[in-house]
Amino acid sequence: MKRWLALALVSALSVGCDEEKPKQEKAAASAEAPKMEAAPSATAKEPEVEKPKGPRMDSDTILGIPGEKSKEPTSAEWDEAKNLESVPGNVGPTACDVKVVREWLMVTCKAFGGTDAKKPKFKPEKSEIVSGKTPEMKTAMKGLEGSVILPLREDIDVSALISYSSGGPKKAITVKWPKGTDGPTLQTRTGM
Repeated sequence: MKRWLALALVSALSVGCDEEKPKQEKAAASAEAPKMEAAPSATAKEPEVEKPKGPRMDSDTILGIPGEKSKEPTSAEWDEAKNLESVPGNVGPTACDVKVVREWLMVTCKAFGGTDAKKPKFKPEKSEIVSGKTPEMKTAMKGLEGSVILPLREDIDVSALISYSSGGPKKAITVKWPKGTDGPTLQTRTGM
């Protein structure tokens, strides 16, 4: 019986060793085997927020003006340009078209009022640079429109005025760009 017990004990130990052996071999094998990298996630990346391109208003400041000097835009370039939105003081019947092409600004005020579109009560009669004029700046009167055209450059401080006929209002335009700031400020105001 002792012999049988001894054989059973040896048999049990050898089975236990055999069970341990595969675990140890598996652990050693897994330590030596290169680990597989997790596959990249199939989730979609968030799209990058696209920064606005070109000139745009931020409060009373025009942002996106290039620093390089360029020639005055052609009539076709002005025609293709979109109006700047949210120009302070540019509301109601005296609202003017405000366009920027590269670093050039054009403010165009149109006739308004009355019941006959061909003979409006108030039409632009005079367009002028009141202060801060440089040789590049100009004004124009064409049909039922008055315009002011000027380059937006650092250190500019300009006041312009478009006057309407028949005792109508005056549109004051102020452009300032102090050195070291993000862009020029533009304000329009209508008064009598």
